[in-house]
Amino acid sequence: MINQDNTIPCPVCKTPIPFNVQSLMAGVNFSCPKCFASIGLSKESVPVVEDTMQKLEALKTNKNK
Repeated sequence: MINQDNTIPCPVCKTPIPFNVQSLMAGVNFSCPKCFASIGLSKESVPVVEDTMQKLEALKTNKNK
């Protein structure tokens, strides 16, 4: 699960891995600071994540009205 401070738990050791959404969407991989496992998005996942991010932004916009 991704949280508000832009970290995701390492799939290996559960240490929070900081990431930048724009970089993640651009194909950058991020490494765990503890065990050096790498996370990233597959090309197939990018459209799904883009759609989800757009829906999240729409919810945020509607909430602030």
